[in-house]
Amino acid sequence: ERTGTQSDCNTRSMCEWDTNDNVCRMRCTSRAQTQCAVADGKCAWNGVSCGSKCVTAYTTQGACDGDSACMWDSGLVQCKDACPTYTTSGTCTQDRMCMWANINGGVCQKQCSYGYKDSATCLGAGCSWSSARDQCYSSCSGLADSTSCKADPVCRWTSNATCVASCETYSVSTCPKDCKADPLNGVCRQNCSATNQVSCASDPNCRWVTNVCVSSCVSAYTTKSACEAAVSPLQCMWDASTTTCKDECSTRTKNPCQAEPGLCSYNSTSAYCVKSCLRLYGANRTTCDADSNCAFDPMRNVCTSSCASEATAGSCGVKAMCEWNTQSSTCKRRCEYKTSTAACL
Repeated sequence: ERTGTQSDCNTRSMCEWDTNDNVCRMRCTSRAQTQCAVADGKCAWNGVSCGSKCVTAYTTQGACDGDSACMWDSGLVQCKDACPTYTTSGTCTQDRMCMWANINGGVCQKQCSYGYKDSATCLGAGCSWSSARDQCYSSCSGLADSTSCKADPVCRWTSNATCVASCETYSVSTCPKDCKADPLNGVCRQNCSATNQVSCASDPNCRWVTNVCVSSCVSAYTTKSACEAAVSPLQCMWDASTTTCKDECSTRTKNPCQAEPGLCSYNSTSAYCVKSCLRLYGANRTTCDADSNCAFDPMRNVCTSSCASEATAGSCGVKAMCEWNTQSSTCKRRCEYKTSTAACL
């Protein structure tokens, strides 16, 4: 650990800037085994090399969950630092599983959909419980923008610019006038029945796709089977980590694409959002290695995006196989994961 500025720290290949403590530290990947398990507890030895504690030390959910400083990301099939370890709102919100709460001077905690697995703890934390999905979600009243509101399956954005409970949370008898009662199936649905683009666009919860007004995947389907069976004009995909139906990668622009790292991957060359390597190839090493945009992680036995495809230090740093080169501002494969003499040299 050393004093100095962040810019000075970034010029040193063996160092990295700790945004939580605002100090320059030796990179975990630069430490020998005897230096790895130091008092700061940020590094761990995996039997081959030193790396970031949670990402490197644990390759299974059970082992990861057994360490209070770590949490398991089922969408990425990897362990990473737990939300409370982030001490600033900036570092906290960079992780899709975390949110910054303005309590006790500010604290980083898990998003509702990742933090609570039963209605009692969910509601006790000020979140909303969906019985239909058996899942915890954010409280609609706490979502102040249309993007986050419409991404939450139990919420909908009104023309008055407020986030309220989605149509599905109502019964047929209490179904609001801007929703549609479906007595045959005993449910209340989002009403996207406009016959022209202008009328369809007047409802912020509806979209005009190939000359048809449709609701989003998140509000249209509550089960995996229905979501994956969706037909044109809707293109949907199932997120098992939050039991939510979401818009397919191919329909997403850059930011919405990068918000789903376990499901989608943004190709900056083609400016197109495609299915993630994990979703395409899973644990199939042969097909994974045949795709130049992907790389097989032998420690976790899953296919991930190649290190070179990660454009930021943040996205690079959470991958066990990769490390960020501050001098070239690129994400590189760590030495012990290189598969040939030429690549190593």
